[in-house]
Amino acid sequence: MTQRPDAGSAFEKAQWCAEHLPALGARGYPVPAILWHGMIGDEWHVTVQNRIPGRPLRALDAPVLEAVLRLIELQADAGFRSRRRPGPPRASRRPKW
Repeated sequence: MTQRPDAGSAFEKAQWCAEHLPALGARGYPVPAILWHGMIGDEWHVTVQNRIPGRPLRALDAPVLEAVLRLIELQADAGFRSRRRPGPPRASRRPKW
């Protein structure tokens, strides 16, 4: 749950996810289904979603890295580039050496 003043952007983020995550899921990417999202009262935004299987990552070994790379491939050319997901400004992509 998110309390205002961020509730407006929380709604936009949840709406973006509701619109775009099913496309990733159709490609085989593990995504939660958003069952409902919206404002409850004037102060709170709530997103209800199902759980997806998994456990916390303990180490990035070769099999896990391969799985991560497969997930990245599933995101390739998903068509999300034309619209930026709402949220805080992104940091510069230039490495800070």
